[in-house]
Amino acid sequence: MQPPEARFEPQAPLSFSADIWSLSTTIWEILGIKAGHFQYGGSDGTNEVNSSIRMDFRKNTGMCDLSIDEVFEEGVQKYRQKHRVGEFDQKETIALLELMRKMMAFQPEERPTVKEILKPEWMVKWVLPDFKRSLQIGQALQEEVEKTQQCK
Repeated sequence: MQPPEARFEPQAPLSFSADIWSLSTTIWEILGIKAGHFQYGGSDGTNEVNSSIRMDFRKNTGMCDLSIDEVFEEGVQKYRQKHRVGEFDQKETIALLELMRKMMAFQPEERPTVKEILKPEWMVKWVLPDFKRSLQIGQALQEEVEKTQQCK
């Protein structure tokens, strides 16, 4: 999904902040919210703008009618409830949405840098520890596979 500047300034070169926007939409998709759910306008992809956050132009255009909190509740929490895969608790939700708001800032210069993305509470308390656990599990599985192959 394109960042706003790609839509509103199609001739301007994209900066690293466009990658931050793209990362935010990737995180949304991993959480269960498909970026395509937030498209408006034509189907050619040029009118993509994420309506999950109240952007600067919202008041004038009326294009967005859900806050990021509402989108998260409807698109993630209710999905997780329905499929019984565990919901985000209130503290994690607040931390996650705080980061998403920053990453999806309408103005590119207001988005965090890659280094800044690793510092927020959501990354430090939830993402990085889960990532480290995943690496440990992967390593343990790899060792198990190697042991099995040695026995043959």
